[in-house]
Amino acid sequence: MATVALNASARNEFGKSATRKLRFANQLPAVIYQGGQPVTHIALDPHELETAFRRTMNRNTLVELTVDGDTKTCLVRDAQRDPVSQQLLHVDFYELDLEKELTVDVPVRTTGTAEGMKVGGVIRLIFRTLPVRCMPADIPDAIVIDITKLEMDEFVNLNEVEVPKGTEFACDTDINVLGIVGRRIEIEEEPEVEEGEEGEEGEEGEEGAEGADGDSEESGE
Repeated sequence: MATVALNASARNEFGKSATRKLRFANQLPAVIYQGGQPVTHIALDPHELETAFRRTMNRNTLVELTVDGDTKTCLVRDAQRDPVSQQLLHVDFYELDLEKELTVDVPVRTTGTAEGMKVGGVIRLIFRTLPVRCMPADIPDAIVIDITKLEMDEFVNLNEVEVPKGTEFACDTDINVLGIVGRRIEIEEEPEVEEGEEGEEGEEGEEGAEGADGDSEESGE
């Protein structure tokens, strides 16, 4: 499981004015939720946070947050962004108990090229993430499904998916996760026409042309 280390500082000022000061100083307001404990308000460098998650490409990356000398292992619970600039505005972290199981949503990824895709099929992801129960150290990066043998209109049931080591699915497993869908495009060959039939059609065409002689609209001239 990927882990990143970040430094943060506790903050005691709140409200719009305090938030503006933080952002002017290139600091991101955030909070840490702890089960049964008061919320910890912090500020950290948004660039460091963005860089860390671009490197891991995993929403479930464990974040070791050191706040004024005290280190807490957390997951990102929620992130708010500006709808236009996509700039981070606020982040919620959740502190983990490393000795207790938790449930997290893990992304579904595929490997291989399905047989059905070779004839025009496309992957249909029914579930982009799946809930998994495990210890924090065992959180998988992804649920990887090999689709190589899938034909057109075939699906993968969760019962057929290998559970990552140290984890279990926290949902009904009798569900389809993904499939290959679409319709094969077949090119039909034009029926062969006997020579006699072609001659008859040609004669009719000549008569039609003679009858339309001088009529520019019907002749297409």
